[in-house]
Amino acid sequence: MTKYFTLGFALCFSLAACDTITKPPVDTVDQNLTQVFSSKEVETTNRVIRFMDSTILVSCNYKNVQEAYSEFFSNPTFSEPIFNEVAFEGLIQEMKKSGLFSEFWIVRRVNAPDSLKGVYLDINMNGKLFKLVESVGQDEESIGEYYGYLMRDRNISPALVAMFPYDYAAVNYKRPSVRLIVAAHFIFLAESKKYSIKKPVSIRLGDDEDSGNHQ
Repeated sequence: MTKYFTLGFALCFSLAACDTITKPPVDTVDQNLTQVFSSKEVETTNRVIRFMDSTILVSCNYKNVQEAYSEFFSNPTFSEPIFNEVAFEGLIQEMKKSGLFSEFWIVRRVNAPDSLKGVYLDINMNGKLFKLVESVGQDEESIGEYYGYLMRDRNISPALVAMFPYDYAAVNYKRPSVRLIVAAHFIFLAESKKYSIKKPVSIRLGDDEDSGNHQ
């Protein structure tokens, strides 16, 4: 089976094929997740992790998580988008309904007369996803570097998009918290394309912020 998804290769087809193959157990919860998220929120983080796992065909194409993710990210030239559009939209709606979306990201509105007007998606630096990155980064070198870039640039910079996780050595994909961070990274990139401003601009204090919905 082809290692990478293309636009015409539907995720639902892949999932149907997986059902005919014995699936090895794949953990979706660890101590970092339960310390940061509530039990209700963990139900949705499980969904996000499984969505990413299924995208990479962990459950039916590889014997273990580490092998699958390492193979998938061994070459940064795979075709985009990597997500099936219908499945992706369903996940986004579930994240918004559960409140997890606003724990991950903020929709910022720019309406200053001397600035570009519009909306863009930004990382919620006070949200639980950022707290998870900080927590996992204390003992996971790759995530620690990721955290350092977020702290420096206050957003996912173009450099970070190009580097993560392709150029990061020894990413421990067996940890569910690491896979959630990886999933959130790519979901953010895909979801950002919906907004009128693709590249974040400076926000003044007092600018309007929305917790996850926009017109």
